[in-house]
Amino acid sequence: MSRRKRGPRSKPAGGVAVKAGDANEASPADEASSGRPLSDSDAARFRRRLLIAVALVAVWWAVLIALVVFTANPVTLNRRQLGRSEKIVTAQVLDAADGQVKVVKDWSGAGLTGEIRVDGLADVGARDGKTYIIPLSLTRRGGWEITPIPDSSHRQQIYPATDDALKQFAPHRSSAGGR
Repeated sequence: MSRRKRGPRSKPAGGVAVKAGDANEASPADEASSGRPLSDSDAARFRRRLLIAVALVAVWWAVLIALVVFTANPVTLNRRQLGRSEKIVTAQVLDAADGQVKVVKDWSGAGLTGEIRVDGLADVGARDGKTYIIPLSLTRRGGWEITPIPDSSHRQQIYPATDDALKQFAPHRSSAGGR
C-alpha cells in the first residue's frame, strides 16, 4: 500500500488548518465561522449581497400581490343559466337574510320594479348593499328564486354587477328572459 502525500498545510492565527494555496479562496462566511472578524471590505460585500437578495424577495412579493389584486376571480356569466331565466334583473340587496332586493333594471323587458323577495339569496353569499345581476325564475308559489344552473344539481349563482360583468351581459340582453 502506498500512501499519497498531501500538500503542505499551514496553521493561521485562528488555529484552523488551511491547505496551501486555498487561503485566498475562503469566503466571508467561512471567515466569520472560523472566529476571525471580517474585514471591512468583506463585510460591506456581504451586506450588499444580503440587501440585493432582500430587495429581490420584496420585488417578487410585490409582483405576486399585484397579480392577486388585479387578476383574481374575474366574473364569468353562465349563459345557459341566463338563457333559462324568466327574468334577469340588476338589483341591490337590501336584506340578504330575508331575500329583499330593490330592482335597479329589468333586462328582460317591462315588468319588475321596486322591491321584490328572492328565495335563496342568502345561500349564494349575497351581501347587503351590493348590486348583482340576478337570473330569476318563478316558484310554484308565484314568488321569485334564483335560476339554477343547468346540469349542476340545482346550484344557484348570482353575479356582481361590475362593468366587466355588464359588458359580458350586453350581447345576451336581447334574448334575456326567454326559455
